[in-house]
Amino acid sequence: MPPELALTLEGRNEKTLWRLEWDQLDNVAKRRSAATNRMLRKAYEAYRKAYLFDLNHYWSGLAALQQGTITLELSIEETWQDTFDNVDQALAYRAELKR
Repeated sequence: MPPELALTLEGRNEKTLWRLEWDQLDNVAKRRSAATNRMLRKAYEAYRKAYLFDLNHYWSGLAALQQGTITLELSIEETWQDTFDNVDQALAYRAELKR
């Protein structure tokens, strides 16, 4: 199996585990809060790593863009900072996502 495919599948697995954390909640606010967790970042980082490994592998690039956009959107939640060791890390990660 090509390495970029293995990395992309890792991202897919992380995204599935992430989604299972909040998928059954019926309230949008609860879903957003529950979705703002470390697994969100792990899925994005796995997809991004796969794309950076091979910039011609468009599927992982699109998945990284999608997951990164979701991550940036959820970074406005109050629970965002809880997924980091300190506030500075949370702010730096959000700034990097914006960039």
